[in-house]
Amino acid sequence: MAHDPATLSDFRARYPAFASVPDETVQYWLDDAYDTTKDWGCDEAAKAQMALAAHNLALAGFGDAGGEVSALAEMGVTSFKSASMSVSLSDGVVSARAGGGYSSTRYGKDFVTYLRRCRGGPRLVGCA
Repeated sequence: MAHDPATLSDFRARYPAFASVPDETVQYWLDDAYDTTKDWGCDEAAKAQMALAAHNLALAGFGDAGGEVSALAEMGVTSFKSASMSVSLSDGVVSARAGGGYSSTRYGKDFVTYLRRCRGGPRLVGCA
Protein backbone atom coordinates (compact mmCIF):
# COMPACT_ATOMS: atom_id res chain seq x y z
CA MET A 1 0.00 0.00 0.00
CA ALA A 2 1.56 3.29 -1.12
CA HIS A 3 1.77 6.16 1.33
CA ASP A 4 1.00 9.77 0.47
CA PRO A 5 4.23 11.42 -0.67
CA ALA A 6 5.79 14.07 1.54
CA THR A 7 5.18 17.60 0.36
CA LEU A 8 7.79 20.24 -0.34
CA SER A 9 6.42 22.37 2.51
CA ASP A 10 6.66 19.41 4.93
CA PHE A 11 10.27 18.87 3.88
CA ARG A 12 11.17 22.55 4.30
CA ALA A 13 9.59 22.64 7.77
CA ARG A 14 11.43 19.48 8.85
CA TYR A 15 14.83 20.33 7.34
CA PRO A 16 15.46 24.09 7.33
CA ALA A 17 19.13 23.53 6.40
CA PHE A 18 17.91 23.16 2.81
CA ALA A 19 15.98 26.44 2.70
CA SER A 20 18.31 27.90 0.06
CA VAL A 21 18.03 24.89 -2.25
CA PRO A 22 15.72 25.53 -5.23
CA ASP A 23 12.26 23.94 -5.04
CA GLU A 24 12.84 21.94 -8.23
CA THR A 25 15.99 20.35 -6.82
CA VAL A 26 14.34 19.39 -3.54
CA GLN A 27 11.28 18.04 -5.36
CA TYR A 28 13.51 15.91 -7.60
CA TRP A 29 15.10 14.25 -4.56
CA LEU A 30 11.73 13.88 -2.81
CA ASP A 31 10.35 12.09 -5.88
CA ASP A 32 13.44 9.89 -6.05
CA ALA A 33 13.12 8.97 -2.37
CA TYR A 34 9.40 8.25 -2.82
CA ASP A 35 10.29 5.52 -5.30
CA THR A 36 12.16 3.81 -2.46
CA THR A 37 9.56 4.25 0.29
CA LYS A 38 6.20 4.24 -1.52
CA ASP A 39 5.33 0.61 -0.73
CA TRP A 40 6.48 0.56 2.88
CA GLY A 41 2.94 0.77 4.27
CA CYS A 42 3.86 2.26 7.65
CA ASP A 43 2.96 5.50 9.39
CA GLU A 44 6.50 6.85 9.18
CA ALA A 45 7.12 6.23 5.47
CA ALA A 46 6.75 9.93 4.56
CA LYS A 47 9.32 10.84 7.24
CA ALA A 48 11.65 8.20 5.82
CA GLN A 49 11.13 9.69 2.36
CA MET A 50 12.12 13.14 3.61
CA ALA A 51 15.15 11.79 5.49
CA LEU A 52 16.37 9.94 2.41
CA ALA A 53 15.88 13.03 0.25
CA ALA A 54 17.81 15.17 2.76
CA HIS A 55 20.59 12.57 2.90
CA ASN A 56 20.93 12.54 -0.88
CA LEU A 57 20.83 16.34 -1.04
CA ALA A 58 23.59 16.56 1.58
CA LEU A 59 25.72 14.04 -0.32
CA ALA A 60 25.21 16.11 -3.46
CA GLY A 61 26.59 19.16 -1.62
CA PHE A 62 23.34 21.03 -0.95
CA GLY A 63 22.22 22.57 2.32
CA ASP A 64 24.04 24.14 5.21
CA ALA A 65 24.16 23.96 8.95
CA GLY A 66 23.01 27.56 9.19
CA GLY A 67 26.11 28.54 11.11
CA GLU A 68 24.90 26.70 14.20
CA VAL A 69 27.57 25.85 16.74
CA SER A 70 25.74 22.59 17.47
CA ALA A 71 26.45 21.52 13.89
CA LEU A 72 30.20 21.59 14.55
CA ALA A 73 30.08 18.35 16.54
CA GLU A 74 28.10 16.72 13.76
CA MET A 75 30.81 17.79 11.32
CA GLY A 76 33.40 16.10 13.53
CA VAL A 77 34.98 19.19 15.09
CA THR A 78 36.41 18.30 18.49
CA SER A 79 38.33 21.53 19.08
CA PHE A 80 38.64 24.90 17.43
CA LYS A 81 41.17 27.73 17.80
CA SER A 82 40.87 31.07 16.11
CA ALA A 83 44.11 33.10 16.04
CA SER A 84 46.10 31.00 13.59
CA MET A 85 43.18 28.71 12.78
CA SER A 86 43.55 25.28 14.32
CA VAL A 87 40.74 22.72 13.99
CA SER A 88 40.72 19.13 15.24
CA LEU A 89 38.40 16.56 13.69
CA SER A 90 37.06 13.34 15.15
CA ASP A 91 38.57 10.28 13.48
CA GLY A 92 35.26 8.43 13.81
CA VAL A 93 33.26 11.13 12.04
CA VAL A 94 35.84 11.54 9.31
CA SER A 95 35.88 7.77 8.73
CA ALA A 96 32.08 7.57 8.58
CA ARG A 97 31.87 10.45 6.13
CA ALA A 98 34.67 9.11 3.96
CA GLY A 99 33.08 5.66 3.92
CA GLY A 100 29.82 7.04 2.55
CA GLY A 101 26.58 5.22 3.11
CA TYR A 102 23.77 6.25 5.39
CA SER A 103 26.08 6.86 8.34
CA SER A 104 27.79 9.69 6.47
CA THR A 105 24.99 12.19 7.25
CA ARG A 106 22.60 12.67 10.16
CA TYR A 107 19.75 12.44 7.65
CA GLY A 108 20.96 9.03 6.51
CA LYS A 109 21.08 7.89 10.13
CA ASP A 110 17.47 9.06 10.51
CA PHE A 111 16.53 7.15 7.36
CA VAL A 112 18.04 3.94 8.74
CA THR A 113 15.95 4.36 11.91
CA TYR A 114 12.77 4.60 9.82
CA LEU A 115 13.94 1.74 7.62
CA ARG A 116 14.27 -0.50 10.67
CA ARG A 117 10.87 0.56 12.01
CA CYS A 118 9.05 0.11 8.72
CA ARG A 119 10.90 -2.74 7.04
CA GLY A 120 12.65 -4.54 9.86
CA GLY A 121 11.52 -7.62 11.67
CA PRO A 122 11.94 -11.34 11.38
CA ARG A 123 12.47 -12.92 7.99
CA LEU A 124 11.78 -16.59 7.34
CA VAL A 125 14.03 -18.34 4.85
CA GLY A 126 13.44 -21.79 3.45
CA CYS A 127 9.88 -22.12 4.73
CA ALA A 128 7.17 -23.62 2.58
